[in-house]
Amino acid sequence: MPAGTPGPAPAGQDPDAPAAAPPVRLTVPDAGLDVPVDPLTPTEQDLASRSLVPRRPRTATG
Repeated sequence: MPAGTPGPAPAGQDPDAPAAAPPVRLTVPDAGLDVPVDPLTPTEQDLASRSLVPRRPRTATG
């Protein structure tokens, strides 16, 4: 299979569905919410321990 060619879809997924992209914003208009989504960048230690501890979320006051 040439590089860049998508492989078979994982079990339970639609093989004709478009590739997913990570979220960049979370928007809920009725709640007045529109915030950026930080990328998930686990460290080697996080991956080794299979544990992720979320950072404190950004707020309007910092």
